[in-house]
Amino acid sequence: MVNDIEVVSAFDFAGRPEESFGSPRETPWRGDIPYSNYLRTAVEHLQEMDANVPQSDWRYGVYRFQIDLIQRGYLQSFHLETGRPIRSRLSFPVGGDQVLNPVFYRFDEPEEHYFIIGFHPPRLVGVFFPERRLMVTLMNHDHPVLTEGWEPARMAMSCVMLEELMRVNPDSVDRYRAAEETHRLTLTQAFHPNAGHQLREEFPMLWKLYTQTDSDAALLTGQHDVLGLADRLPTRIERESVHFNDPEVPWEVNYFQAAMERGLLVGRIGCSSHMPQNMQLALQDSFFAQHPEYHAQIAGQLAGHWPVIWLTLRTHNRRWVGEGEHLKKLTESVLDRYPKAAFMLDGLPDCRPTADQINSGLAPVADMVGCSFTEAQACFSLCDAYVMPYSNSCAMHMVDPRPGVVHGLKGWIPDEPFEPARTENPVLAHVVHGTKHLTGNDTYDAWVTTCDYDLSPEPVIESLLEVLSGLPERVSTT
Repeated sequence: MVNDIEVVSAFDFAGRPEESFGSPRETPWRGDIPYSNYLRTAVEHLQEMDANVPQSDWRYGVYRFQIDLIQRGYLQSFHLETGRPIRSRLSFPVGGDQVLNPVFYRFDEPEEHYFIIGFHPPRLVGVFFPERRLMVTLMNHDHPVLTEGWEPARMAMSCVMLEELMRVNPDSVDRYRAAEETHRLTLTQAFHPNAGHQLREEFPMLWKLYTQTDSDAALLTGQHDVLGLADRLPTRIERESVHFNDPEVPWEVNYFQAAMERGLLVGRIGCSSHMPQNMQLALQDSFFAQHPEYHAQIAGQLAGHWPVIWLTLRTHNRRWVGEGEHLKKLTESVLDRYPKAAFMLDGLPDCRPTADQINSGLAPVADMVGCSFTEAQACFSLCDAYVMPYSNSCAMHMVDPRPGVVHGLKGWIPDEPFEPARTENPVLAHVVHGTKHLTGNDTYDAWVTTCDYDLSPEPVIESLLEVLSGLPERVSTT
């Protein structure tokens, strides 16, 4: 797909290299962009959605734009000629990393343009003017986070996808808008391909809607429900799963079309990562009920051992360089202190070489590398503590919180102990920071190499031993 979209910046970040995103009131604003003053007013409005969120921090602030807009039940737009707020008319979701899972909405005439709010960092991409073939970005392209694997061409690709979505079937879009006042609320849930995002941003909102209200809103799901979350919602909910097999058409476009053909009100679902305890317990029970034999098998391997430590392995981006050797040393150090300790190894199939390194030692190991997402969730309750990289493996903690150690590259991971997902009974994770792994490639043109980090095992071992020292001892794992 070829694009000819020009990308310009709305903010002047000169002298502000540490900022990912600017504040319209504090960061110098360029006056030569389309509708400069009114666009600035619109961005100010977005940043006032939650005054307590640090809006210049890409990890927290901009991510909340998408959440707040949807949870408040409307998307507030501004007419860019008059500056007056208008009621938004369109909110169409797409799924998958290819187009950053954007939520977008259209302003009124004189020309169409969209706010594009991305699912992955950088969260808020900018404003797209289709008629001008112009993207006004609201991010700092010189920020270290954004220089590692992000380039304007990918934003332009998102804009092309938006145009493609709007051209899917103009008649169905017109019919949808004409009947807008009579729409019955129907939630669409594509289920993001990443299981962690599904648990953290998508499922809690649906759970609260269906368990805390009498809503019978129908559910349209996509093809990425790897955790079977649609089946873990109340049975009264009308649901339909849409699958697409045409490789010539992006599945996001087909999904959009499926919603239009059904005359559905389409809305992107998000939440602020709050995991109600009753939801956590229900998920734990359902995962266990799905895999009782596998759970019994792993529990049998761990019987008589304490403490049991879960080790998440990772060999793709955000990789701990030398992980296998380091974790093998960690198991040896724990065994010196706790002779009856055992370890659970979890990771994708490509982690097999790392698992083999750990298995070559003397530590008792339940090797689960290559198991399914749901099998892993079913067995996480067998561990007493964990060590894992800062990634969506933290989904384990979301469903069944327990103490542990999270390691990762400084700048990607919080500086202080934190909770991977807000729960009713918070359990904080210890944090250990690594430093960027230098490869000799100053351009860092490959995303996989940009997030690798160097970290000696000693601080991870010390943090884990501190966690274990505060645990109540159990005789055996059942």
